[in-house]
Amino acid sequence: MAARLKQVAQHVLGLSTPSHPFDPLTANEIDIAVKAARAEKGDIAFNAITLSEPKKSDMLAWLLDSKIAPKPVRMAEVVAIDKNGAVWDGTVDLEKSKVLTWEMLDGMQPLVCNLPSLLNMDLSENFLRFHVYLC
Repeated sequence: MAARLKQVAQHVLGLSTPSHPFDPLTANEIDIAVKAARAEKGDIAFNAITLSEPKKSDMLAWLLDSKIAPKPVRMAEVVAIDKNGAVWDGTVDLEKSKVLTWEMLDGMQPLVCNLPSLLNMDLSENFLRFHVYLC
């Protein structure tokens, strides 16, 4: 249990790189996605930045033989809102720091964030930071 908690804490604090293609985005990867999206779209607000899971075929090839098949490229899915209130959905290649796709979601509204959930996430992150400090 302690080893897993330490692994999660290192991941949250950006002290390690993802070892598995399905690992959540690191703080550094989120920064890369933000910079790439802003370079493409200018001053935008972010509603969500999440891991875009690799293609099943790429994942299966890597799982069957990770020595021959390349590790799937890590990508982020970005949901952003521009100055005019338009919602955009994009994909960022995190290795190349480049936006691959941008699509305006005409007539769509972004995800609604729940304040208590955001506060709980903040409390969890602070707990992990404190625990790493003690270790």
